[in-house]
Amino acid sequence: MAIRLKLSDGTSVESDNVEDLAKFYQHLSRNGHSKQKTETALAPVNENGTMEPLPETASELVKHLFAEAEGIDTSVLAKSLGVGARGIGGFITALSNWGRRNGFASKKHLIVKGRRPDNKSIRTMALHKHFRQALKEGKVPGMKLDI
Repeated sequence: MAIRLKLSDGTSVESDNVEDLAKFYQHLSRNGHSKQKTETALAPVNENGTMEPLPETASELVKHLFAEAEGIDTSVLAKSLGVGARGIGGFITALSNWGRRNGFASKKHLIVKGRRPDNKSIRTMALHKHFRQALKEGKVPGMKLDI
């Protein structure tokens, strides 16, 4: 008798052996999506084999984050970009859309969000180490950064 494992994306996998399904499921994350390792998921090229230049809004965000290697408080970042605290979202969206078009699996491969403990938890943001390295090596066209 076939046993069916239904995944969250609607696909299903069948097998006569429970052990085979268990091995298959171990290769998936908790919610049924494939696991992606950060180091192997970064392939900074699009289907043409080249990268397109960053949009202006994404470029501004990257310049501010590149200057702060350890990360920056999002409130300070918002002020330096000339927007309110919620205005950063448009800059992040521009960067993540560019990233998808140029071979980065998700925005997590471009920016790292975190919290800094203080009297209250302060939100921080930094460039992902692999994206920062790609910027240092000049792999992103049109980005001239002071290194």
